[in-house]
Amino acid sequence: MIPTASEACGYARDCVVSLSMSTAQARNRFVFCLVEELLKDGSEILRANRVDLAAAEKDGQPARIVRQLAFTQRHIESRIQALGKIAGLPDPLGVLEGYRQLPNGLWAGKMCVPIGVVAFIYEAWPHTALNAAALCLKAGNPCILKGSRETRCTNQALQRIVERALHTAGLPVRSVQLISHVDPEWMRQFVTDTRIDLIIPCGGPNLVKEISETARVPVLKHYRGVCQAFVHSAARLDKAEAIVVNAKCHAPENSNALDSLFVDEAIAAEALPRMCGALKKRGVEIRGDERTRSLFPEAKEATEQDFASEFLDLVLAVAVVKGYEDAIERMRRYTSGHTDLILTEDQDLALRFLREMDSGVVLVNASTLYNDGEELGLGAEIGISTDKLHARGPIGLSELTSRKWVVLGDGQVKTK
Repeated sequence: MIPTASEACGYARDCVVSLSMSTAQARNRFVFCLVEELLKDGSEILRANRVDLAAAEKDGQPARIVRQLAFTQRHIESRIQALGKIAGLPDPLGVLEGYRQLPNGLWAGKMCVPIGVVAFIYEAWPHTALNAAALCLKAGNPCILKGSRETRCTNQALQRIVERALHTAGLPVRSVQLISHVDPEWMRQFVTDTRIDLIIPCGGPNLVKEISETARVPVLKHYRGVCQAFVHSAARLDKAEAIVVNAKCHAPENSNALDSLFVDEAIAAEALPRMCGALKKRGVEIRGDERTRSLFPEAKEATEQDFASEFLDLVLAVAVVKGYEDAIERMRRYTSGHTDLILTEDQDLALRFLREMDSGVVLVNASTLYNDGEELGLGAEIGISTDKLHARGPIGLSELTSRKWVVLGDGQVKTK
């Protein structure tokens, strides 16, 4: 039976103190128990997910959406690896930062502590629930995981696995709650309940916008994932081509897949047909500006909105630019603050790009797919923040903690 929004928040709030006081060993044991459950009963998740996928196909969901709802054997294997990495991360809680003695004799510094109750609301990718559960619990946070109604059976199977892992680890069973199908009124009450300390919505722009406008607690937004790349005149074309093809084609449904490509006019005549041809062979639909279409006639006409769009599919917007300044101006105009890439062998220009582009992750000569918590050494992630406060880029273990000042004295009193 699904708890009311108030009940779910109450159950989570009741776990705050016990989790914050739990040992690192107990929290790590939970993560290891999740691995054991996946190894032992992963087939339970696969069977449940097949039911969800069959229902989605029957409802006429597009193939792209059905792929985003899938939980496959590959996902189980990748979660096992990610959970192992999370377990291997140092315990963040209680770590002192900048601890030092002040001129007045006080010792002061910042201590890493849990945030509190974290609500993770996601529309697809049900395997991310395991990342969220492991990262939140390791950081000492109770969490409420709200999945989509399209993955209701999958989420129920995940809930059973998580509950068994919590029980084995000796942690409160309600410190992780997975909730699927609810009505709009439940959601309204949920996101306005101030017993939640942080909401992380992960989904389409409409979901993120609605929650951000309705919530009465802080929201860490995984907003539009517009990923952009600029091929500079000093790029090595073989390297640039491989990176662009990988960034667009390896996982086109991911938020870190390439969406728009800007090519320096100095090399466009050679580079653009070569890259677009390689992408076309892999099924990518090219949408180009007028100069792109003149160099690659198979391209469709691009609209202004295409360059500000997160496609999550085999579609790429392409434009020819006059050089670095023009590229930067265009990228700043369309950015969502997610990922920006430059392809160049000019190191001075690369450093300038790193300083001047204002996104969560800025890259030089590497695929946009590296905007990923596992790839950046975080163990795993539960989203990519396009906010600037309090976390930016991949949301990993550290981003699920807060800091408080701790001060040790020896009788000091204020005299002035």
